[in-house]
Amino acid sequence: ATAGPPVSPTLPRVVFIAIDCLSFDPSVSRDVIVTAQQFIDRLPPTDEVGLFVYPHGPKISPTTDHAVARSSLNTVIGQRDLPSSQFHLRPAEIVDLSSSASAGLGTANALLQSVIQRECGTDPNCTQRLITEISGAALYYEGQGNAGLGMLRSLIEQLSAINGRKTLVLISAGMMASDVPGGRPNIGELGIRVGKEAARSNTSIYTIFLDTSAIDRFQAQGRGAEKNLTNESRDSEVLGRWLDQFSGAAGGALFRVQTGRGEQAFERVL
Repeated sequence: ATAGPPVSPTLPRVVFIAIDCLSFDPSVSRDVIVTAQQFIDRLPPTDEVGLFVYPHGPKISPTTDHAVARSSLNTVIGQRDLPSSQFHLRPAEIVDLSSSASAGLGTANALLQSVIQRECGTDPNCTQRLITEISGAALYYEGQGNAGLGMLRSLIEQLSAINGRKTLVLISAGMMASDVPGGRPNIGELGIRVGKEAARSNTSIYTIFLDTSAIDRFQAQGRGAEKNLTNESRDSEVLGRWLDQFSGAAGGALFRVQTGRGEQAFERVL
């Protein structure tokens, strides 16, 4: 028999798991970590697995030693730190009220007036504290958003130095970002720019959005806020907007998980 053509060596498949710990509470992160470990267990042994947990957590270069990445996930914990608050404001309310708060009470719209009535009643001192808190919350989340996306951009730069096709699985519970002109927190088009950089680095993007907006409404800071199905949907859009922009600009896929540990989303990625 004649010999066949020589076998060309192929580059190993590289799978990176990135976890946005700023978006998770410790209780939520534990469940998704278990599912991520099961995901690693199902990858072929020839795959190289990397780990990037930010802002604080293990960072592992791609390796075929899956046990190292798996065990490192045991040290990952949610790091979400909400600003202290005496009022009960939903994410969408912060976005919609931020422009009114910066303009002052003289231009207060109907929504701001209704929130003032709900939170303050007739206390004039409370009204000013509410305005100050809205502006402070918007500034806080802008800083958090820019910091998180900056760290994600540094990971994309590392991936661009690796030859061949890469796969990035981003796990996040989202971050607050305005979805209306003039609203805050405003991170501009930073999510789109980072997504385009991912596309140029020859990286396939799979974003798993653990939508915790339904769970968050039972927390103390949201207990007194006005809640209905429309509001819950809007809160979800505010939290997941940058993830949608990032995935879309990278030509990737976004999986929204509202219940469970995200098993079906990881199954789709596999």
